[in-house]
Amino acid sequence: LARGHTDKNVLIICDRGAMDPSAFLTAEEWHSQLAANGLTEIALRDQRYDQVIHMVSAANGAEAYYQLENNATRKELPELARELDRKASEAWVGHPSLDIIPNQTGQNFDEKLSRAIESVCRRMGIDVQDRFAKNSRKRKFLVRGVPEEWPCKYQDSEVAHMYLLTADDSQARICRRGRDGVYTWTHTVRRVAPDGVRRETRVSIPARQYQFLESQRDPMRMPIFMRRRCFLWKDMHYRLDMYRAPLPRPLRWPEPARDVHREHRPRPAGLPERRARRHRQRVVLHV
Repeated sequence: LARGHTDKNVLIICDRGAMDPSAFLTAEEWHSQLAANGLTEIALRDQRYDQVIHMVSAANGAEAYYQLENNATRKELPELARELDRKASEAWVGHPSLDIIPNQTGQNFDEKLSRAIESVCRRMGIDVQDRFAKNSRKRKFLVRGVPEEWPCKYQDSEVAHMYLLTADDSQARICRRGRDGVYTWTHTVRRVAPDGVRRETRVSIPARQYQFLESQRDPMRMPIFMRRRCFLWKDMHYRLDMYRAPLPRPLRWPEPARDVHREHRPRPAGLPERRARRHRQRVVLHV
């Protein structure tokens, strides 16, 4: 469809995705289907779609609007609907661009739909300012460590960021993300518009273009390597970034650093070693 309209921008929206059937099958049935068709879960989840939006079922948080009478194809009672909804959302955990749209108290369906539209606009680099958002913001936290036993299902992937040379004041970087030899690649450009608003555009690129852009790496900026853990908690999608070696030279301590905050700043002179050790173990949590 997109190739037939090369003279204009095309947005293709799919009502269902290739990972959704896993919510309705046992683990054995699902992996049997993958093997029979020569597919891998990582490739099926990460390489087909630029963005995944999961709108939480009304059965979870808006039960008064969950009805069987107004939908002939809906046969599940609320309890089963909640379970299937949970499995469907977990199936997409690990996708590079997953947005969860939960039900909120006092919010109608039109407002919920507006939040989904805002998410698509943001992914496409379209500035909607505050026309859709309602007291929402992206938050980042520094986390000093991670538990040995994780309390919920998660997906890990290896991420590499590389910053590029630019001819203006914009910031450009390429990213490789995946695991087990299956990767996706993106090219991100961040610039300040004439109105003073910072805008970011991110597009998926093929491996060959990623390899070409590697030759334009900025030698004054070190690449960043991390393990990214994605998980759902109380209908919210989290990304936990754990920074790994090789580290920029100012952060190379005599002993290997486990997790490092993304801003690679040298340790100030006179900073106690005990404090430096705590700094070395921090990770970044995106909400």
